[in-house]
Amino acid sequence: MLELFSTNHFIWLGATAVLVAALFALSLLFRKRMNALLTVGFVILLALELVKMSYNAFYSDEPSAPWQKGFYVQQYILPFHLCTIQTILLLIARCSKPESSARKLLLPVISVCSVLGGIMAVVIPVEGVAFTADTVLKTIMPYRYFTTHAVLIALGLAIAFHPETGWTGKSYFKTIGCLFLLFVASLYLNSMFHTNFMYTAYPPAENLPFLEVTEGDLMSWLLYLVKLVLCTLLLVTLFYVPIWITLGVQKGKKARETNAFKTVPVLQEETPVEAEPVLPEEKEEAEEEYDEEYDEAPITIASILEGEYTEEEKQFIESGVLPESNSLCPVEELSEEEPVEAGEPEFEMPETEEVPTEAVPVESEEEEIQQDVSKQDQEE
Repeated sequence: MLELFSTNHFIWLGATAVLVAALFALSLLFRKRMNALLTVGFVILLALELVKMSYNAFYSDEPSAPWQKGFYVQQYILPFHLCTIQTILLLIARCSKPESSARKLLLPVISVCSVLGGIMAVVIPVEGVAFTADTVLKTIMPYRYFTTHAVLIALGLAIAFHPETGWTGKSYFKTIGCLFLLFVASLYLNSMFHTNFMYTAYPPAENLPFLEVTEGDLMSWLLYLVKLVLCTLLLVTLFYVPIWITLGVQKGKKARETNAFKTVPVLQEETPVEAEPVLPEEKEEAEEEYDEEYDEAPITIASILEGEYTEEEKQFIESGVLPESNSLCPVEELSEEEPVEAGEPEFEMPETEEVPTEAVPVESEEEEIQQDVSKQDQEE
């Protein structure tokens, strides 16, 4: 008996949640190494799958092989469930190149199937929720079951947040297409091995709400398949809602950056502004205003005579004739014995290069007279 949502079940749910959080935190170490993440996930899932196969081979209620030699694995242990098939997909993705279309297709599919399949397996456990059993191997199986699906959930979340996954608008339809192929393949596998892969033969547990099948009723089974498909579409859509929101935000941000780049003004060279022509009338008015403001008063003889001058100096200023006494400019007699040396000039004139000029020939007066006489003779 599965004992759904019993005390033991809730304990397992809590322990699984803690384990998922711890494993997801560890997966951050492989944030930039997708190959390492896929390798570690594959090795852990393969080891847990070998534990299940060993239990089935060594402790099973089914009889051994018909020839009574060795052991064999039951058909329902084959890795064709939604969760166990992720081990095979991980190996294919790991062996593919990062740029290959196979990895780009499988990474979103692995992420969605691992998270959704792991959650549904924990909510509806088919291995039981007992903590003790009559044998050691039977006791190990519930631990292996919840640990396996905790690893799947953490691995699916790590792949979902990894930058190499590359979510796009088409990822949703690709995921639905892959699930549909697995759904159809499970119908054939169940018919061949009389199993219940993908739970397309009958529900995983009895008395489940909404998912019920009446034994031997074809219409009830077909209705169950339709309900199973609808539940799958609903869960996948809910998984993609935050991805669509993130893609929409990124698209809007890129659009705003593009628009901002387009609206940046282009700097243009400034064209020189031509000065407006000045009319003659405006020019005369400006000159008159300048003369009135800056011109000094005219200097006259009367204004000069107002200063302190002697009578002889005033007479010289008025008449412009030097007096005989030359008192205005007295010259001291210089003795021959004491020559006066010229003082140094206050400043030196810059030396200028002499520009050679061509000599202009000057005609003598006689030649000019002869030329005039010859001109007169010609006129007569």
